[in-house]
Amino acid sequence: MIRQIAQACCNSLDYLQLRLWECKHYFLQRLPSDGEMTAILKRMGISSFKQYVIAQRLGHFGQRNFLPTDQHTFIATLKKEYPQQVNIIIETANELLKGKFDILGGGSVDMRRSSQAHGWQLNWRKDPITKQQFPQLFNHWRWYQATQKNSRNADIKGPWEITRCQHLVTIGQAYWLTGDERYARYFANIIMDFIRKNPVGFGVHWACNMDVSLRIVGWLAALNFFQHSKTLTYLWWRRLLKSLVMHGRFMVANLEYGTFHGKLIVSNHGVANFFGLYWLALNFPHLDAACVWRGIAETGLQQQITRQILTDGGPYESSLSYHRFMLEMFLSAYALSQHAKLPLSENYKQRLLLGLQFLHSLRQPSSRVAQIGDADNARAHIFAQYQHWQTDSFDHLFVAAAKVFSLPAFSANIAKTNQVSECCWPTVDIDTKQFSSTNPQVYPTSGIAVLQSPQSHLTFANLGPGTDGVGNHKHCDQLSIEWCYQQQPVFVDAGNYTYTQDPAARNQHRSTTIHNTVLINDQEQHQFDPAVLFNLRQQGETSFVEKRHMNNMQGVHGRFTKDQQQHDRRILLLADDSMIVDDIFTGDNLSKRRWQLLLHPGLNADLGDNTVIITNDQHSFKLQTDNLSWQVENSWYAPGYGKRIPTLMLVAKLNDPSITKITWLVQPQVSNQLSITSASKLADQFWE
Repeated sequence: MIRQIAQACCNSLDYLQLRLWECKHYFLQRLPSDGEMTAILKRMGISSFKQYVIAQRLGHFGQRNFLPTDQHTFIATLKKEYPQQVNIIIETANELLKGKFDILGGGSVDMRRSSQAHGWQLNWRKDPITKQQFPQLFNHWRWYQATQKNSRNADIKGPWEITRCQHLVTIGQAYWLTGDERYARYFANIIMDFIRKNPVGFGVHWACNMDVSLRIVGWLAALNFFQHSKTLTYLWWRRLLKSLVMHGRFMVANLEYGTFHGKLIVSNHGVANFFGLYWLALNFPHLDAACVWRGIAETGLQQQITRQILTDGGPYESSLSYHRFMLEMFLSAYALSQHAKLPLSENYKQRLLLGLQFLHSLRQPSSRVAQIGDADNARAHIFAQYQHWQTDSFDHLFVAAAKVFSLPAFSANIAKTNQVSECCWPTVDIDTKQFSSTNPQVYPTSGIAVLQSPQSHLTFANLGPGTDGVGNHKHCDQLSIEWCYQQQPVFVDAGNYTYTQDPAARNQHRSTTIHNTVLINDQEQHQFDPAVLFNLRQQGETSFVEKRHMNNMQGVHGRFTKDQQQHDRRILLLADDSMIVDDIFTGDNLSKRRWQLLLHPGLNADLGDNTVIITNDQHSFKLQTDNLSWQVENSWYAPGYGKRIPTLMLVAKLNDPSITKITWLVQPQVSNQLSITSASKLADQFWE
């Protein structure tokens, strides 16, 4: 009893000391004094903070980054080539002036603190998805993954998305297009309001250093548009510069590294930290005393590009959406280094090009990129179509890459409305011969293969848990496929939908049962704890056995082995866009097998004997199988984070362990009609 009382007293004392430290550290904190700012600047050759503030206001330091400086040329280009985008920019900006945001699939939400508040007076703690509030006292020291939602299931990603301030570029573009000082006042006021309402390190917006870093990028990317506005007063600049110093210090002190099974892990969070520091250091080099920020950021980016982009160009984290996010940051940093005449290494450039080439090869005719792994709509910055970009299309990245590296093939066949972001990027010449490719394309390190013809695009996933085995953004999708015919996605990955706000939905969307593969004996392909939402441990081995290309036919053979059971999937794409799939099983205990094929929303399915006719208003496809009878179930398709759409899933079950090979054939109705028997023989001849 005495020991328990003593322990309780110690716990109470520890808690009291923690609270006292928090009160001192957060409630009594101060921005750097003018004297401290002068001391920082003197180390970088600037004699006076007051003179520096005045010089910033007058624009004496020139262009900060690669964003456009010629306002008249920029406006003329937009109005001449993208008139619809001009209207969208102004309409979106006007909604933002009212405090209304439409993000993460939640629809338009009024984020003001009250109905009488100005549009820049946001409720910074409000989750726009669930409309719930996060507590005002939210210490980043005591935050960790397991507590990132409150008791009412508010999604912490909601307020984070708002305070990345990526909407401010749209406000800046509207300012240039109209000259209306309302936009400048909004920009100035919302930044000052954030600084006042969110003390450094205290509150939900300091719980994740990645969001701190992206907030800095959001501020600085938009600042270029308001550089000469009289709305940005001396006092405004004075406070902004002090806040930038506080942000930089926080980012350096809270770099997001971690260990897993004794290995040092750096994920997209850590790269975002380096990225934000890099933008801060190169936009305001005189605040970076002794170039510490630039040194940390540049070293980190140079090291991480060879880790985050695998040797075949693929994703470190087993997710194509996060890979796109990584490439955005690496590309932006490269363009920034070129502008500052502080170029990153040739190795950095070549690995970046390798990653871009990889991702571009996965672009479908419909502009989609297959959904493999998690997706949370993260962006490095948004230069065009804020709140309107297609989350399962990466065309904005390909347009930017085409501009930066003079790669016209990257922007071919991309809608003109997506090319407005070209106005925001510099150009670097590059030899385009290295971007030629042959079919089929197999990326063995990444575990992804691509089969494509003029009409079809098929993505074949067989990648293991990434992030050095953490599997934080990996799904149970071994030997899963996505198939797009012409502009119509047919078989699709279910996507991600959500994280902490709905753990059951999170686990459903990363399970084997929703992917276009085979579930054996009701066992998930990989182990995951439903209560641990960002860890998936690998079970079994994955590989691509071979690829072939002959007689206008192309094929890839993948394999997944687990618990003495082996599943081989051989995919053959014919010249007429027919697809023949062999699922071959070896090993013991194959008593229960379940096939799933998720249809893109809008497609219907009519069942027959071992056949399914898949249709919509424009297309018709015929699925034939031997020894399988298909059923239709209701399911979900999530094109991006926070939104999912009802759709249909084709399901077939087999309880006969003696059948070790199943062949199925999918054909567009315009193709030469093969029988399933002929297709099986043709596949056997191809693979023998």
